[in-house]
Amino acid sequence: MHMTGATSRPVTKREPSDTTFHLTNLVVNNRLGSVGDDASSIIGWPLAPSSHALGLPVSSSSSSQSPSSTPESGAITNFPLKRANWTRRLVITKQPASEFYKDEGGKANALEVEVTLVEFNELGEPARSPDDEFISIPLRILLFFESGKRVDDTDQEIFRFVGNDYDSIVIRAPTRKALVQFRLEKVSRRKDGQRFKLRIEVDQEQCTANVADLTPVFTNAICVLSKRKHPSYNSDSSVRVKEPPPKLLKRDLSHLEEKLSAKIDGLTAQIHHLSQQVQKQCLRWDR
Repeated sequence: MHMTGATSRPVTKREPSDTTFHLTNLVVNNRLGSVGDDASSIIGWPLAPSSHALGLPVSSSSSSQSPSSTPESGAITNFPLKRANWTRRLVITKQPASEFYKDEGGKANALEVEVTLVEFNELGEPARSPDDEFISIPLRILLFFESGKRVDDTDQEIFRFVGNDYDSIVIRAPTRKALVQFRLEKVSRRKDGQRFKLRIEVDQEQCTANVADLTPVFTNAICVLSKRKHPSYNSDSSVRVKEPPPKLLKRDLSHLEEKLSAKIDGLTAQIHHLSQQVQKQCLRWDR
């Protein structure tokens, strides 16, 4: 079989179509300015498009060059921290009574404690931050014994709020304080005679501000009793229990008067001694 070769035909060289971005578009999209012009003149072809032009996500390294546009910086301004070089703390400005008779006066009988947020400027002077910068501070209250031991979780219900328990324990901008009314529903005798106290602290789970500098505060100890003891009477004759004889009272009063006179004399001598010390100190300063 005779095979003939195919005649060769000239192949025209096709130039690749220009699919790259033009330099002018690249400069606008990447905001390179004169830097883009110099690069194109040196290299001789248009530069590759930027990730902004292609709609690709921008790497963290490039975004970190403009911190003012980062979402983190915007989030910080939403929750202003305490002012630089200022200090602040929680202070109990009204202590509850040291004794509480829980079975007197009905359920309206309650104890009160007032907590205030105090602020000091960089000079250590009392100050007050603007209300528009202040973020409400929710508090929570835990029951402790006088010894510092926390009352078991099962007995925390001994402490009970009176009134609206939420609004009463939030420090707000207008007053910067919170007044809490509460009751203690178990006598100290049921807890080996131990007195109770409250620990008041910031509720970190509910607060949106940075309040790590606010430490908890404790109230004074509270002895919970049932009722006051009234004078006892004889049930048959309704006559008051026999009182001490008048002679015994007079003798006790005389003895008490002697003791008080001795203490007064001792205090007078101490005052005289202190006065002399003050005079000597004043003379030294005058010299």
